[in-house]
Amino acid sequence: MSESAIRFIDPPEPNGRLLAYEISGDFTGDDMRAFVERLEKIADSGHKALLYQDMVNRGSFDLETIKVKIQNLGTIWRSVEKIAVVGETRWLEVYIGLVDHLTPQQVKYFDSSEKDEAFAWLTR
Repeated sequence: MSESAIRFIDPPEPNGRLLAYEISGDFTGDDMRAFVERLEKIADSGHKALLYQDMVNRGSFDLETIKVKIQNLGTIWRSVEKIAVVGETRWLEVYIGLVDHLTPQQVKYFDSSEKDEAFAWLTR
């Protein structure tokens, strides 16, 4: 079994709604399940989640990841208020701009030099 690509991190100012994580390497169905499990805990507490995604070292994802995401899409859409995506590539910035218009969540891209700004935006 390979090492998990998702690493949950402690946010600078935890508030019970903020779910922060880094994705490094190839994201799998097991990684997606671990993410959904944490997201459901926040939703079960009666809150919508604020997601901080560090995607700087992201690899690829497998078909199992897509399957698990589709199976849990309703939970993800209902349980998330805002998503801050940190990266270093222009294509990801363009993609996030498009996603922001297609989803009910507020989604914003931040350059890897703007990590503090990403956390601040989430908690505003």
